[in-house]
Amino acid sequence: TFTVNFQFLTTVRATGDPIVPLYTGLGALGAGTFWNTVPGPAVYTSGTLTSTNSLADDGVSDTGISFTMSFDGCWSAFNSSASPEIPLLDSYAAASSTSGKSFQFNNVPDGYYNLALYGVDGRWHGGGKTRFTVNGFSATNNETSDTVLAEGANCVVFHNMAASGGALSGTYAQIVSGSGGHLNGAQLQYVGANLPAVTLSAQLVGGQLQLQWAQGRLLETTNLLSGPWTPVAGATSPFALTPTNAPQKFYRVQVSP
Repeated sequence: TFTVNFQFLTTVRATGDPIVPLYTGLGALGAGTFWNTVPGPAVYTSGTLTSTNSLADDGVSDTGISFTMSFDGCWSAFNSSASPEIPLLDSYAAASSTSGKSFQFNNVPDGYYNLALYGVDGRWHGGGKTRFTVNGFSATNNETSDTVLAEGANCVVFHNMAASGGALSGTYAQIVSGSGGHLNGAQLQYVGANLPAVTLSAQLVGGQLQLQWAQGRLLETTNLLSGPWTPVAGATSPFALTPTNAPQKFYRVQVSP
């Protein structure tokens, strides 16, 4: 496996704001040592940009993957020293309509990928919402923090996204009118050419039923045919249940974004 990180960087900024160094640190996918730059324009304008290089997280191995993003405009807004912003969340490209803008990873080996997408409007966070869509799956980023990396607050994560034909693409769009949808960068993590089998096993251990699974989340229902299937709160493998007469329950594992 490998992870390749991309960070948008523009010199369009508010008067007096410093040029922020590139971000290095832990990302949503557990990496963040080296970030490839997507250099933005020096004036607020629309356009399409592509990353300058494609080194993996080790900063040495060239993945050959490039990241292209389109946008209606871009800006950079650095927070004060009293509440320092994570540099990754400083520069952002904006999609200022509900129709959104596109992004794409090129020269991607066929297989499956985890994908983290970052979006927040720097120090003016708090009112924006961005909808990211990849392979028909959508996730909403509420843009509530520019100082701590947190899923839903400034990033969304998609798991096991299939790439074929050398590309993996998606869109980002605003949800709240006037706030813009924002894209600050991305992490693309190769999982493999094939996904591991989805398994769920059960055995009796000390009078309890113990469920084990390798990936995904555990769901339960009382009606096998009509559902609804709901996640079992706090369930991690192995998960122990005490058998009861009622209600009868059924379990399955779901692997999805």
